[in-house]
Amino acid sequence: MQTTIIAIFLRIDYLNILDYSYGMTTKSSPKKSALNIKISPHIKAAFEAKRPTGWFVAIILVIISIIGFGYAGGELFKALFGAAADGSAKAQLSEAFVFAASILFIFLWVKFKEQRNFRTIGFLGKDGLKRYGIGFLIGIALIVVPTLVLILLGDYTQVERAGATLGMSALWIVIGLFFVWAIQSTSEEIIMRGFLLQSTGRQLPAWFAVIIPSLLFAALHIGADPIALLNIVLVALFFSFLSLGQGSIWMAAGIHTAWNMTQGSILGIPVSNIPKTVSIWAFGPTEGAPQWLTGGSFGIEASVAATVVLASAMIWSYFYYRRNQDAWEMKKVKLSTTQQATK
Repeated sequence: MQTTIIAIFLRIDYLNILDYSYGMTTKSSPKKSALNIKISPHIKAAFEAKRPTGWFVAIILVIISIIGFGYAGGELFKALFGAAADGSAKAQLSEAFVFAASILFIFLWVKFKEQRNFRTIGFLGKDGLKRYGIGFLIGIALIVVPTLVLILLGDYTQVERAGATLGMSALWIVIGLFFVWAIQSTSEEIIMRGFLLQSTGRQLPAWFAVIIPSLLFAALHIGADPIALLNIVLVALFFSFLSLGQGSIWMAAGIHTAWNMTQGSILGIPVSNIPKTVSIWAFGPTEGAPQWLTGGSFGIEASVAATVVLASAMIWSYFYYRRNQDAWEMKKVKLSTTQQATK
């Protein structure tokens, strides 16, 4: 299955759907160099900051934005609309307030402290909405594949969920929840693969710059079991290399949105141990199915089936970025050679 998934990604890449370099890549590549993310347009955009943020300070700011301002956003929702039961549509709406508050903090910091355009945090480049849409389709595929495998193995099935709104009765609510999922997922991309990855990327060696945000992303999901934490690190690395190769977070945000929405609001699979009460279907492990394979009550994010898919996506994204890195470096060499020749 891992080989099949990589082949699908390579086929998409061959069609230039994911190619940020717009024709810069070539079959004749120079000798492979070390991983260099500072050449990515995504990291270069961070150099527009007049007063850049140190990478360690950026980590602290990310924690403040998610825990401090996120908490404030949640409390504001409670004050306005009252408390909500876990997993309900109202609870999901409250998450929009939580993440909007987190993004507001990052926006103000980038705008007034760093003094750079907020678009440079990951929204540069052309065809942003198209990239988001393509990412959304990829995200659906990434969550549907392991789910179908588990269904075919007989380890996943539709389950009863007391008090849940399912089927066509949930359709319009699910459509409305798209905007909540989009805010939540895009916010995480802005904070992690935007602000933090740019901060580490412009100051630290490449691998440290990529791994530190990925580990912090996993640490924010503390309480998850080891397989879930591994999968969170894998998806964080996948999104990081994809954003670096794309030069923006548009596609990563689309994938992230679709992964969460398809999982929680369409298939009705628990998201990080929280089952949603509004979804089109409700899938879960069959009785006696091994937890390591299905993810158990935590959801498919804690399953080995998801590990195979996410590891495949991460491996592909790494080589995808390296291909574009080679193209950017070759273009830089050609430009330098041309400039020397004209002197």
